[in-house]
Amino acid sequence: MDLELRPLNILIGANGAGKSNLISFFKMLNEMMAGRFQQYIGMSGRAQSLLHFGPKITPQIEAKRSLKSETGWISIICGYSMRLVIR
Repeated sequence: MDLELRPLNILIGANGAGKSNLISFFKMLNEMMAGRFQQYIGMSGRAQSLLHFGPKITPQIEAKRSLKSETGWISIICGYSMRLVIR
């Protein structure tokens, strides 16, 4: 999924559509970047709880994020990627 975030974003959807999962994903990224991923996993109830129906159904989470900044003649793109695999 490609998602362009703006200063104000509104999530609309039916129950069970994934709105809360999207918010939780950004909370997880925030904890990872702050160096508190182990604490986040502990408070979430184990790593298996982060995967949809557990690791037998969803073996991994993978995400890529790219940031683009345009100032004058210069366009800068940097990116981050992560993969959470439970074995």
